[in-house]
Amino acid sequence: MKKMLPMLIPMLLFCIIAAAVGGYFLYQSFTGPMYQPGMVRTEKDLRAPLDPPAQPDEPGAWLVEPDIRLHYFSAGEGEPVLVLHGAENLQSEETSRTYMEIYPGARFEVIPGATHFAFEENAAEFARVVREFLQ
Repeated sequence: MKKMLPMLIPMLLFCIIAAAVGGYFLYQSFTGPMYQPGMVRTEKDLRAPLDPPAQPDEPGAWLVEPDIRLHYFSAGEGEPVLVLHGAENLQSEETSRTYMEIYPGARFEVIPGATHFAFEENAAEFARVVREFLQ
């Protein structure tokens, strides 16, 4: 046991340092924003393509990505819905308009000069459209 002690101390020290460094980087990855302006425009760090997959014939479901199914229900049926699309978004306007199938009668607005972050890239127009919708 005395012969192993000189080997165990450096190994234990290495494990402690590795856990601290790994924990630091893990902490940093959770504290930063998931998306930052410009990421969508440059297709940087996107999880999937911007075009949605083919939709199932299952009523009340929207396939966001092949492994993410959004279930919605009609509890708010008849409530006004506003769908916003950034004119420079990599997702096509046609794709954004598919939400109109889910929410018939919804209002569709295109925000000029904006990508997926219309609230930040053209805040004035975003605020005007939302304010007008809410009145």
